Amino acid sequence: MNITILQDDKPGHFNQSEGILLALSRLQDVTVERVELHKKHLLPQKSLRFLLKRRLLSFPILWALAYKNKLKDIPNSKLIISAGGDTLLGNVILAKTMNAKNIFAGSVRSISPSLFSAILTPYSANKGKQNHIICLKPAPLILPPMSEKTAKNKKVVVLLGGPSGDYSYDMAEWDTLISFLENYSKHQTYTVDVFTSRRTPDALIAKLDTLTHSIQLHKHTSTKVDIVFKNCIEAHHIFVTEDSTSMITEAIAAQRPVIALKPSNYNKNSNDNRYLQELIGHNWLRTITIATLNKETIDSALKEIQPMKENHLDFLAAALQEKLGL
Repeated sequence: MNITILQDDKPGHFNQSEGILLALSRLQDVTVERVELHKKHLLPQKSLRFLLKRRLLSFPILWALAYKNKLKDIPNSKLIISAGGDTLLGNVILAKTMNAKNIFAGSVRSISPSLFSAILTPYSANKGKQNHIICLKPAPLILPPMSEKTAKNKKVVVLLGGPSGDYSYDMAEWDTLISFLENYSKHQTYTVDVFTSRRTPDALIAKLDTLTHSIQLHKHTSTKVDIVFKNCIEAHHIFVTEDSTSMITEAIAAQRPVIALKPSNYNKNSNDNRYLQELIGHNWLRTITIATLNKETIDSALKEIQPMKENHLDFLAAALQEKLGL
């Protein structure tokens, strides 16, 4: 099957697309073309989606208003895959102009679900909606068979996000986290590998740089995503800042115990927080406020967590096979 993946500039989004690709490759041979979309800023995406909904302009004109890429340069495919709101319009336009099936990971906003072959969402509130599949956010992890060596591994992985629309951190919380990591590496039998992301504050990275005697720091600017996933799979347990549900999902998909670290200031009513509550309900995840981080709270959380046993991509492959008739 010929597949086109549309990408924006957010790693969490194109990681989901790569996870979908891995799931589909379980069903049949695939060839893939990856296209990075470059937005124009003539009209907001919301306005363009309105024009699409009302069918006020042709698909080629809508494409020309939305993207710098030339529509004629996009290769013909049987299936379009994307994630992230900036790719929504392109996903629909290509599917319609190429008579292709299409998969989107995330919320389709005001666009009709009938314009998609499959919509992947982690939110159970969407269960039963047209063309929706309820699943973990896809992650491109290739899981090896669990070995005795991996099961006894003494590596701890820390995935750091940063401020977002629903989460804010003050420097005192970052200082608490830094002190915790330093003490954890000194007094536990684990090695500590810390991975930053594009949202991790520069001031925090600079402070972590001074702890290289006690932790292994991997900066997002120089670390490939497959190295992050490899370390997650090898970890005894994983800490993730709660602002990134994508990183939390990737950690859970690695089939390791996952503890989310949250600040005192966050939006308790967000969709992402509701998603986290569902993950907690499966016992794949526990959360700890950064201010209360200590050995006792961590040990208590680890006793309650039951890591995911299933390969989430096997579930997704079966669901896509049924939905798309592959």
